Amino acid sequence: MKPENRFAELLIETKGLDSASFTPASFGALGYYVGKLAQTRNVVFDGLPPTMTIEQCKYLTSPLTVDGACTMCHIVGVTPEAPTLEAALGGQKPRQVVNVTKKDLQDVRDMFNTASPSQVKLAVFGCPHLTITELGELASLLEGKRLKEGAQLVVGASNMTYGLAREAGYADVFEKVRAIVTNCCVSGQNPFVHILGVDAVATNSARGARFFQTQTAGRCRTYYGDMKDCVDLVTAA
Repeated sequence: MKPENRFAELLIETKGLDSASFTPASFGALGYYVGKLAQTRNVVFDGLPPTMTIEQCKYLTSPLTVDGACTMCHIVGVTPEAPTLEAALGGQKPRQVVNVTKKDLQDVRDMFNTASPSQVKLAVFGCPHLTITELGELASLLEGKRLKEGAQLVVGASNMTYGLAREAGYADVFEKVRAIVTNCCVSGQNPFVHILGVDAVATNSARGARFFQTQTAGRCRTYYGDMKDCVDLVTAA
């Protein structure tokens, strides 16, 4: 790609949001909203914490291409080509500036929350695949719990990362609750939804929630929340 084609065109202002307290689901809602708005344009986020983790970046960027086609994303103070806003823009003015509001993010959450908690029988994590940090968080949430009768839990992780989870003892927790761990696509190709007819899924992935909705023509309803919220729906002490 030519250097000039890497500069941002759409400036996303987030200074009006309390992004320092964002959860993964918050970052996912922001990423989905911006991706749909951006379509094919390059994006730069200004005002997000410079201490963002790999996991937070993943939840922000993974929904950018779900209902859009954004392939270049800069985060000021985080990504290498964006030490400053001016560097991300290549010294030019952005073609459009968007100030994202709390209402914008709540609208996304409302769109992804079409299932009531009582309807959920399946929780899905790993779209994209979970990191070892996330597997550790999930294991901690599942420790001492069991799946409710008729409930299922599906986890997506690469073989290499799950090998680390075995070494760390996390896999023992997943096996004890009879969670299904796979290195395949857990959302778009989920057999519980597409073969067995499950029609209400909990997930902490904006990308996954949208895939469940669109690839079933709306038949599958979704509950969108953070990992703990979703775990609580399908487990009991």
